[in-house]
Amino acid sequence: MQVILDVSERLSLEVGVAEDASVSAYQRHAHLQQARKAIGFLILAAVAIFLFSAVVGAVIGFVKLLLSIGLVIAVAVGVVWVLRKL
Repeated sequence: MQVILDVSERLSLEVGVAEDASVSAYQRHAHLQQARKAIGFLILAAVAIFLFSAVVGAVIGFVKLLLSIGLVIAVAVGVVWVLRKL
């Protein structure tokens, strides 16, 4: 077992490890994995926004339907009330 006492020896050893092809391939794989996760998150966010807007649109449409039905009923009651007064 060799003990490294010189800083320049240790530095050259660390540089040699950093230039190893397997380390850079691992780093490329890690960057690819990170990009895949980011793209997946963006797709998930887009789908969530679409579903949220669809649900909000459906709820607003239902409320408008109920208000329209209520307005039609109110007009019908008003017509009946006016016809009774005649």
